[in-house]
Amino acid sequence: MIYSSIKSRGMAACLTLFFMIFAFCSSSLAQSQPSVDLSGKNVLILHAHEANAPIFLGTDKGVSKTLQAGGIPSLNQFFESLDLRRNPGPEHRKHLVEQMRMRYGHRKLDMIVTEYPEALDFVLEDCRDVLPKVPILALYLPEGEELPKTDRPITGHSPALDIPGTLEIALKLVPRAKRVYVVGGAHEVDRRIEDRARRDLKKWEGRLEFLYLSHMPFEEILAAVSGASPDSMILLMAFSRDVTGKSYTTSIVAQRLSQVSRA
Repeated sequence: MIYSSIKSRGMAACLTLFFMIFAFCSSSLAQSQPSVDLSGKNVLILHAHEANAPIFLGTDKGVSKTLQAGGIPSLNQFFESLDLRRNPGPEHRKHLVEQMRMRYGHRKLDMIVTEYPEALDFVLEDCRDVLPKVPILALYLPEGEELPKTDRPITGHSPALDIPGTLEIALKLVPRAKRVYVVGGAHEVDRRIEDRARRDLKKWEGRLEFLYLSHMPFEEILAAVSGASPDSMILLMAFSRDVTGKSYTTSIVAQRLSQVSRA
């Protein structure tokens, strides 16, 4: 799988920025004390998709640990899954808005952490009356994406994908490789990462043959890589949905690929 530089230290830096915002907003307290008491601050963490995806479970752990280290207790951290990938319809979004109103309309939130662009859009568009003016830390944004213009503070954080570095490591393991099967999904986020890969891998096109398989249903992808020779490679990108609309997680895709392919 593609190496990504998004780690707890990167998120910790973003969260530290918000701790500084909290301190600035509580300037009288900051002037009289060496540190600001954040024990009364409330943080809402919104997953765009299903909460049990491995990437969200890992992110939750890192975010919660960092928030607690900054002085925000676990009881003041609220985790919600929007599950927008499996429920993309407008009725589901309306239900989510009412759920947010019921759970947080009476509660003062000091920060919202969104994961993936869909969660950020949900807060800014669907919940602009329910969750107004709360500062946002937006995680897992596509690289280079401009933040929406709004009157609330937003800090964006994008995973820095090292696609060339990943391929270089693979070539050290399989130096005689001639063919690379590039496996990625058809979701918008998946496509953006594949577009990045196509640009980053151009310099190897004279040496390696790249076969991009995102246009295939997942079962056909498995069939394609099952015939791959042992001296070829599979470069696995983000994979959250195939062209038929069926949802996956990248870890499940990796497991299935390893079961059928010798590459």
